[in-house]
Amino acid sequence: MQRHGLVEFYTRVSFRMIDVRYQRGVYLPAQDLWLDPWDAKRFAFVSHAHSDHIAPHQEIILSERTARLMQARLPGPRTEHVLPFGEKRTVRNVDVTLLPAGHIFGSAQLFVSTSDDTLLYTGDFKLRPGKSAEPARWHHAGTLIMETTFGRPRYRFPPTEQVVDQIVAFCRETINDGTVPVLLGYSLGKAQEILCALDGAGLTPMSHGSVYQMTRIYEQFGQSFCKYVRYNANQVAGKVLICPPSANRSPMLEKIPRKRVAMISGWRSNRTRFIVTMSMLPLRFPITPITTICCAMSILCSRSACSRFTDSPPSSRATSASAASKRGR
Repeated sequence: MQRHGLVEFYTRVSFRMIDVRYQRGVYLPAQDLWLDPWDAKRFAFVSHAHSDHIAPHQEIILSERTARLMQARLPGPRTEHVLPFGEKRTVRNVDVTLLPAGHIFGSAQLFVSTSDDTLLYTGDFKLRPGKSAEPARWHHAGTLIMETTFGRPRYRFPPTEQVVDQIVAFCRETINDGTVPVLLGYSLGKAQEILCALDGAGLTPMSHGSVYQMTRIYEQFGQSFCKYVRYNANQVAGKVLICPPSANRSPMLEKIPRKRVAMISGWRSNRTRFIVTMSMLPLRFPITPITTICCAMSILCSRSACSRFTDSPPSSRATSASAASKRGR
């Protein structure tokens, strides 16, 4: 409303917002585009190459580094629209821009623009700068869709440097005791952050086969790490063994008679989960997670977002969205 003397003029502004739906993935019906869907779709955006975000889609939008990682983790025929960061492109009549998410190597956010509205989908993202991922960047958008499990107030992570110092001390003390330190972390993302954390510590990491495969792809794109070696059962003494969590209690580790195992995980700050896993792992370091904010979907908007999910009421949205946190890596 504008006032000029005693005369009032009313200006009506109408917005045509981008329609957003959720059903085992975010869906933009007007663009016929899925964002990180659980199941195979005809046309989808893949934010990064963790196993809970990839599927055998027919046609996908993704970053160059995610494309290379996805080819290694989920090979198969598909049409790939490999886009650089920060450049607006049109794919199937949809104007999109990829922005780095800071989550893992190649992780991307998707910025969608129409004549009436803009939308930013973050996927998994991290605000703290990591050493093995591109730092997150942002665009202002009319609609913001975030992944937010670790956004709950109970998650409070200590400074990264503090946890790294604890991990290095654990490894040194374990080796000095004639025991093999074993660090468990996702083979893609977490393991590479561990490698970066050990740089300059005077320790020699030994990588599980899956960790080694992913790390070599990083190096193909110019990422550098401290000197490390591939797993050799006859040479584990004096090394820091880096394995995915699935390797815990595996025959590979059971063959090592003297070892101490630590889990590198953001879930350390979840007390219930910590108690459950303590029976399996002697130590658990609360390192800032690769997914500082991740998994369960929430939606924020500069205008009202209450009616945006047209296929379910708000109460059921939270329930269905939280199931995303159960998807594996």
